[in-house]
Amino acid sequence: MENMKTTIAQLKDYDGQEVTLNGWVYNLRSIGKIWFLILRDGTGLVQCVVVKAETDEAIFNLENELTQESSVTVTGTVRAEPRSVGGYELGVTNIEVHQIADEYPISHKEHGTDFLMNNRHLWLRSKNQNAILRIRHQVIKATRDFYDDNGFTLMDSPILTGNSVEGTSTLFELDYFDRSAYLTQSGQLYGEASAMAFGKIYVFGPTFRAEKSKTRRHLTEFWMIEPEMAYCDLDENMDWAEKHVSYVVQWCLEHCQEELKILERDTSSLEKVVPPFPRITYDEAAKILKDKGVDFKYGSDFGGTDETIISEEFDRPVMIHRWPADIKAFYMKRDPENEDLALGVDMIAPEGFGEIVGGGQREDDHDILLGRIKEHNLPVEPFQWYLDLRKYGSVPHAGFGLGLERTVGWICGTKHVREAIPYPRTMYRIEPSDFGGRDITDQVYADTVAIGRLLAENKFLVYCGGGEGVMEAIAKGVSEAKGTVVGILKGTDKVEANGHINIPVSTGIGIGRNVILAYNCDVAVAISGKYGTLSEIAYAFQLEKPVVGYETWDMKELHKANTPNDVINKVNELLNGR
Repeated sequence: MENMKTTIAQLKDYDGQEVTLNGWVYNLRSIGKIWFLILRDGTGLVQCVVVKAETDEAIFNLENELTQESSVTVTGTVRAEPRSVGGYELGVTNIEVHQIADEYPISHKEHGTDFLMNNRHLWLRSKNQNAILRIRHQVIKATRDFYDDNGFTLMDSPILTGNSVEGTSTLFELDYFDRSAYLTQSGQLYGEASAMAFGKIYVFGPTFRAEKSKTRRHLTEFWMIEPEMAYCDLDENMDWAEKHVSYVVQWCLEHCQEELKILERDTSSLEKVVPPFPRITYDEAAKILKDKGVDFKYGSDFGGTDETIISEEFDRPVMIHRWPADIKAFYMKRDPENEDLALGVDMIAPEGFGEIVGGGQREDDHDILLGRIKEHNLPVEPFQWYLDLRKYGSVPHAGFGLGLERTVGWICGTKHVREAIPYPRTMYRIEPSDFGGRDITDQVYADTVAIGRLLAENKFLVYCGGGEGVMEAIAKGVSEAKGTVVGILKGTDKVEANGHINIPVSTGIGIGRNVILAYNCDVAVAISGKYGTLSEIAYAFQLEKPVVGYETWDMKELHKANTPNDVINKVNELLNGR
């Protein structure tokens, strides 16, 4: 019988046949004269059964040599086995070893998020992360199929631009041959020009926002799908948005069943994502918040919590349209029935996943648009080409942008959007490792480990909050000393364990205001390698409580310790003087 080279995903087509699989060792286990190699090849996992009586001694003894992620080629016979992952297993006849891997840093135990993100290039091999990014692939495929099948033309907008789309405060500025250029915030403006040439187009590419936001919904680099349609108004635009989203979700339900199962995603809510979606005005959304007792200021944008409360009123995505014009972009057309409102629309995903679509009808009158550009204090010259679209055959037109990562995160049920993109870019992360792999420097990280260890040895119960690098370092140090780390708490909870004294440890901009006040504590320990942590914590305490800090910058008004031991000594001194 011919030996077939195949993949794990195709094993169902080779039941009873001998095949060869190329892959990596995912896990190993043994029972007497039988051992099992769980193989991964990028398309799935399969159990490979090695029986002493069915292989030569050298192959059987590989159990003692192989390590997690060793690269191997496995040959054997495919057989159905309902109890095995994927429903099939391989009866092994031969194993060719390509490399015995070094000790793999990501074992099958629990790891902290910062550690995993620092090892993102390896974390992608894990079952869950692999499943998320496979679903991302299917979302992209479904999107392209949807627009291609509906007569849209793909147009690529430039990544380097000379003007702003969403306001100048979130632009990444570059030196471009003795002039300024910017990383694109959106492909929309060029998409509008393309729509005037092709009728219906979509832009699909990376976009960049220099937002100093550290929420689970934000990235500084993310991908957008941005259709633009000529001869299209707000209502038709909303039709396209709901058809696109429902098509993608239903496609994933059909083609990503195994991945959704791996992620333990409850798909009952996704099954309800079919047209028509509820459509409510901004005023109606604001009323929902008011009726729920939310302290919301009319005319403001909805925050993450507001969006969640609104979405809980519906069983599928809800579209909120006709927004106060003052909080929408300059290019948004005004409602002819109320000039104070813009013909914009946001789509809010259910289950607390927030806004996934933003768009609206574009202003098509040249003079009105020119006036809006000036009102927003934007330079006219960089937008002259954009104004030309209103001089040469202007028509009603509309479009929207769908955030790929937020949509993938919602479909997968992931807690943080950073897992919905292969290599996330955030305020602190521009590579798999940044600032020595953390949001603090290597030296501060090493000293922070020592501080955590000393705190635990001195019977301090450590509350760890703030930057991920500090949390990882403190946890590592406390763990080494067999101490206790308690995560960020809400309210004014006070934790007491084994007589330990409450010592919160934090870092990062705003941590003092937002975190430390939540603790009923005796002394704050602040650690910083980059930002003004100590001043933030001093603000939080109004200098009424003692603050001890280790950092690389001088903060004249606060105690400054030069070594980890100095921090502990100062803490003890302050506690003894209570």
